[in-house]
Amino acid sequence: MLSTRCYQLGLRLFSQRAWISTTSEMSELYKSVSEQSVPLEGKIKGSLPDWLSGKLIRNGPGLLEIGDTKLNHWFDGMALLHSFTIKSGKVMYSSKFLRSDYYTNNMAAKRMVMSSIGTAAVPDPCKTMFQRVQSYFTSLTDHTSGMNDNCFINVYPAGDKFVAATESDFIHVFSPETLDSQQKIQLSKHVAVNSASAHPHIDDDGTVYNLGSSPSGYTIIKIPPTGKGEHLMDKASILCTVEPKNKLKPGYNHSFGATENYFVFLEQPVHLDIQKVLTNKLLNKQTLGDELLAWDDTEMIRFYVVEKSSGNVLPGKFFAPPAVILHHINAFEDNGHIVLDGCAYRDWRVYDSFYVQSLNDLSSNFLLEEIKVEPRRYVLPIAHELQDPTKTNLVTLDYTEATAQFQEDGSIMCHHGTISEKAFELPQINYRKCNGRPYQFVYGLNQLFTDLIKTDLKTKKCLTWSEDGCSMSEPVFVGKPESSGEDDGLILSAVLRVDESQPPFLLVLDARTMAEMARVEFPGIQWHKDVHGIFVPASALE
Repeated sequence: MLSTRCYQLGLRLFSQRAWISTTSEMSELYKSVSEQSVPLEGKIKGSLPDWLSGKLIRNGPGLLEIGDTKLNHWFDGMALLHSFTIKSGKVMYSSKFLRSDYYTNNMAAKRMVMSSIGTAAVPDPCKTMFQRVQSYFTSLTDHTSGMNDNCFINVYPAGDKFVAATESDFIHVFSPETLDSQQKIQLSKHVAVNSASAHPHIDDDGTVYNLGSSPSGYTIIKIPPTGKGEHLMDKASILCTVEPKNKLKPGYNHSFGATENYFVFLEQPVHLDIQKVLTNKLLNKQTLGDELLAWDDTEMIRFYVVEKSSGNVLPGKFFAPPAVILHHINAFEDNGHIVLDGCAYRDWRVYDSFYVQSLNDLSSNFLLEEIKVEPRRYVLPIAHELQDPTKTNLVTLDYTEATAQFQEDGSIMCHHGTISEKAFELPQINYRKCNGRPYQFVYGLNQLFTDLIKTDLKTKKCLTWSEDGCSMSEPVFVGKPESSGEDDGLILSAVLRVDESQPPFLLVLDARTMAEMARVEFPGIQWHKDVHGIFVPASALE
């Protein structure tokens, strides 16, 4: 449930904005949709570049009711993969629900059989209190007990396979051609982790690195490429484990940063309360939610820098004032510094904004009055031991306002600088060319999902694309083959219409100018509000 304070704020702002729902017939954008298992050809308006060939594959919650139960939180919804196949001047759309245990068991029982983020399971009338106690003591030694496999957040390549992922102990291998679910993998059976993020980093050689958690602390998981016939996790290992400040209240991370030689992750002042997780399993309450995430505004962010080659943590202690970063943008090294860019919130109430009622009742999302994202740049002077400890600013880079200064205890306090004249979330870059390296351009969405934004990091100036009555998905950059230009390519976004009589469409923009090149409409269907996705070139599917 929403916290009382946030709910009251929503009622007040809703009364002030009632005109939103009376001036036009607005549909609910966050709702259940049907599978489109038979590919449907879209109607192209405009012109697609001859070189554009491949698949845009995206993931997100597509089913928000089970039997008579309406799911409370957007992230309770069943994972639905959908794809846009672009080939020979045609675009085909299809979608399939991920056949996770979470999906198949709930559908078979016609009720929630396992609690999720905001919706508790309907108790099994055949399960006794004694059996629940047994499950509780099992969970004391098995932290993954009861964790569901609803991999609804992201998709990414791993070796010769493609994976659907969420923040849990499970990933699912699926076919990029058909979207069929192929294999469920429990990570803890292969490496010592309880869970892993849905935002790994992928090296040029195909090695996947991810940030996980374990009873011992924060972990970096390394998954080298595997060949055909090999199990995805055959060569997987733990690069390093870092002990948290409090093992019973580890910091929450949704993503992390990577440079050419280092990984950077944050111990943030929003914590997962492990004791409450275990207690709620016993009492059959939701396993995540407001009461399990604790925010401490007196606690600083702690930055950990891990050397990629050795797994060693650099000795410097870097801190910053309290904030929450969900999505890192990019990180790179420059003259003895690590530059880390991310989309930051001043506190943890951002999590309240993802309840279905909140998302659908107010297209403007009442919490955004209080909770605004800010793209920030932090700079960590990792060569600080070479500098004068009396200096007021250890950052010697001339293109940022970010600062860092020694504290009396020898730690370094970092204060951020700004990077954009407009706020945005769901950031995307030219990943293949720029991840872990200096870069100039970033693409994102405003918090209402109504404006696609391109920021030039050198000038902080922005270009935007928007259209009345449209709700966009995260922008995905597709680079033009053989081009050396960082922004020479396209932006793809799956667009829903507020007016359901108007078809949804795949939007294709020139990534340099943000001008529309084409849209591909799909009359007669309605796809879901998704979360993240990737573009897979045709050459990678051969």
